[in-house]
Amino acid sequence: MSWDVARRLGYDSVEPLLGRGLQSHVHRDDLPRYRMAVDAWNAGRRQRVRYRLRCTSGSWVACESTGVNLIGDREVGGILVTTRPLDGPVPA
Repeated sequence: MSWDVARRLGYDSVEPLLGRGLQSHVHRDDLPRYRMAVDAWNAGRRQRVRYRLRCTSGSWVACESTGVNLIGDREVGGILVTTRPLDGPVPA
């Protein structure tokens, strides 16, 4: 999670978001698309997905994530997901 995304979501730092799944912050209408991307990442396929994340204020920010499975990489040992905001707050 980048500092820019955390800031746009209303957090003072990235710490509360690191190492945790974002699924609980994803808009319910976007969950099927988000889950399909997670499944692709788990299967070893690079996948890009766009969805809305809930801010601490209750508003939504459009984001895009790209993930790649690096579980076999000794230095990473997990799925690397890069997330970026696409614009400002969006309607639910």
